[in-house]
Amino acid sequence: MGGAKKTFASKNPSTLDLEVSRMRPRIINQDRERLYDDVMKNKISANFFKDDNMKLRTKVHILEGELSKKEKFIDDLIMQQDSYQVGGLGIGTKLGINKLKLESHLTMNLKKKIRDLQAEG
Repeated sequence: MGGAKKTFASKNPSTLDLEVSRMRPRIINQDRERLYDDVMKNKISANFFKDDNMKLRTKVHILEGELSKKEKFIDDLIMQQDSYQVGGLGIGTKLGINKLKLESHLTMNLKKKIRDLQAEG
C-alpha cells in the first residue's frame, strides 16, 4: 500500500481526463442497471451521512453553549466566594475580582479556539 500517491490538483482538466481514462479498465463487464443502482445507493448513503453530520454538529454547538454557560456560572460562583472571603478590603478586592474575570474570560476564549482548531483539523 505504501506506493506513491498521484495528485491531480496541479494538472489541467484535459490532462486529468487522460489520466482517468488510462486508469479505467478496457473491458467493463457490468450492466447499466447495476451501475445505476450502485450510484443511487451511494447517493442515498451520502445524503444520510450529510444529514447525520449536520445533526451531530448542531448537537455539538448546543453542548458547547451549555458548557460555556456552566463555565461562566462556575466562574461567577468562584468570584462570589472570593468576594465573601475577602470581605470589605476595598480596592484590592475589586482588582482581584477583575483579574479573575479577565483570566476566566481568557480561559474560555482559549478553550473555544482549541475546540475550533480541533474541528478544523
